[in-house]
Amino acid sequence: MVGELAEYLGVTASTMSLNLKRLEAAGFITRTRDPADRRVMNVLLTMEGRSVRDSAPPLDPERVDALLMSMRPDERDRALDGLSVLAEAAARLDAEYTRYVRTLAGGPRS
Repeated sequence: MVGELAEYLGVTASTMSLNLKRLEAAGFITRTRDPADRRVMNVLLTMEGRSVRDSAPPLDPERVDALLMSMRPDERDRALDGLSVLAEAAARLDAEYTRYVRTLAGGPRS
C-alpha cells in the first residue's frame, strides 16, 4: 500500500513513509501490517482523518481563482471550457450513480 501511494503521488517510498508517519502521529491515519502478507502495510484514515478529508473541497476555490488569473485570456477560456465539460460529466456520473443506488434500494429509477 505504501508503494502504491508513493507511485500514485509521484514520490519516493521513503518520502511517503515519512509523510505517513507524520499523519499517523497527528491521528489522521492508522498503519497496520496485512495479516495475509506481513510485508504489506495497510493505511486507513481514522475518523478524524475522514472528517478532515470530507471537510475539504476537492478544488479549493481560492486556488482555482489564482490559477485562472495567472493564465493568459486565451488559456483561461480553454481552461474554463474544459472545466465545464468536466462538470457536465460529473453531473451525468452522479445521476447514473443515484439511479443505480435507487434500484438497489427498490425505489424508482429516475
